[in-house]
Amino acid sequence: MSIAVWIILGISSSIGFLFLLPVVSGWGRMHKKYRTSQSPPSIMSHMNNARVGWVGFRGTLNIGVSSQGLYLSTFILFRPFLPPLLIPWSEVIRVKKKDGILGHFYYLSINTKPITVMRLPQAPLTSVSSLLEAKVLDGFTS
Repeated sequence: MSIAVWIILGISSSIGFLFLLPVVSGWGRMHKKYRTSQSPPSIMSHMNNARVGWVGFRGTLNIGVSSQGLYLSTFILFRPFLPPLLIPWSEVIRVKKKDGILGHFYYLSINTKPITVMRLPQAPLTSVSSLLEAKVLDGFTS
């Protein structure tokens, strides 16, 4: 095959991946309810490793917290496919705290149909840890 064919295949598969990302991660379900055009909150942590649905975000997820809720945004190149979200705290229906070799995480269940589970690092959520601790359920599994 010629180099032009490989380039076209690479570009088309990358674009296809970007269109599938919201579906596989659950971001598509969440953006229908929680999409925001608000400015990010003052408490922000950038370039986090996290998991949303089946998708691992390696250094591309920005996490913010405010009294209104959990603010999530992605690396700017992904934003046309994964717009910023502001998830009200009342929509976080279950929380599990997990400590492991790779770090300390919260598993949050978001009130979508079906429920979207995300694994977020604890550090950016420190300022709301008491709120999250109140939602911790012993039997919750990730």
